[in-house]
Amino acid sequence: MNLHITAHDLRHTFNTYMRKAGTHDTVTMDITGHSTREMFDRYNTVDEKEKAEAVKRMEFFLFSHGDKVNKKS
Repeated sequence: MNLHITAHDLRHTFNTYMRKAGTHDTVTMDITGHSTREMFDRYNTVDEKEKAEAVKRMEFFLFSHGDKVNKKS
């Protein structure tokens, strides 16, 4: 098996891990030199596990706030 890792691959990994670590996007963009949101987003990868966890958080939020969610203040 020939494993070929490029600088491009490392950028994807770095951006994704910085986001997962909770680093603000603008800080990561400053470190990597991405001057536009579009470039940052291109190197940021969201996996299926993260999507499933986000849905669970939303379900918890809706369940725990009950009727408060739909009321306007």
